[in-house]
Amino acid sequence: MPSSRHTPSRRHSDTSHGHLVGALTRRGRMRPKSNLKDTALAPYGRAGQSFARSFSPFISVSSVIHYGIQSRGLTDANSEDVPANEPELRKGYDHLLKVLTRFDEQIEWFDEDAESLSELILIIHQQAQVTRTSDTGDLKYSALEYIFRNASRESLNPPILRITSKASRGLNHPQIGRMLCPRHLLDDFDEDPTEMLSKLQDGRIIFQPGDWSTCLYDEGQFDPENPDKGLMRGHYILRVVKHIFTGPSSALSTPGSGRNTRANNAKIHNLTALTGREIAYGATQV
Repeated sequence: MPSSRHTPSRRHSDTSHGHLVGALTRRGRMRPKSNLKDTALAPYGRAGQSFARSFSPFISVSSVIHYGIQSRGLTDANSEDVPANEPELRKGYDHLLKVLTRFDEQIEWFDEDAESLSELILIIHQQAQVTRTSDTGDLKYSALEYIFRNASRESLNPPILRITSKASRGLNHPQIGRMLCPRHLLDDFDEDPTEMLSKLQDGRIIFQPGDWSTCLYDEGQFDPENPDKGLMRGHYILRVVKHIFTGPSSALSTPGSGRNTRANNAKIHNLTALTGREIAYGATQV
């Protein structure tokens, strides 16, 4: 006979399962992007958001979950059953298990309800996609305010207005082009900006892996013999990361200058410190 101490846990699991399936059923009658707040599905939505921002915006969270489900039954799998990106899929699944601590157990609830499980995976996947798109849109104009270290003394020339097409940005704008220029070519850029922009635009200079943009470095920290020194320390990229995780009001503030009491993304995702993945996510958004 099973020990009685397991009974409350089973009763709690059955109740939680019922609430979750009920929420999924109601979800099926709503628009795919309807608000998940204050529903039993909210933690799964936050998991999708966390996956995009704190793990990877490029790896499909659906693939990660399917890998996790499959790997639970593939302990003796042949090598051909293991995907080429298995290490990243494993890390991604581990990330989800940290956010959804009972996810492995919850998956077992759906052993005979594949439709509900597919709906749950779709919700997590959609939230990851929506998060990436939302953060990109949110930074469309705000990111322009973070370009100069001292925005009160410097400004874009020519200016970029909110009605201006994004075609006027990037390598089509001299100051933004300077930010994007590989840091090891910055002296050449400053010597002849017009010529360097032309070469970057027409492909005479091709960005290679490891050709980190100038905006990713803080001023004076670049060492051509050690390009990792100062990387991801630039004021621009750090402001973008602060905008995403601690809110727009914190992006231009100095440490200790104010306290944000709103539930920003760092608080929502229980982040007490940023990792390289969060900073890299900010870099992909600009």
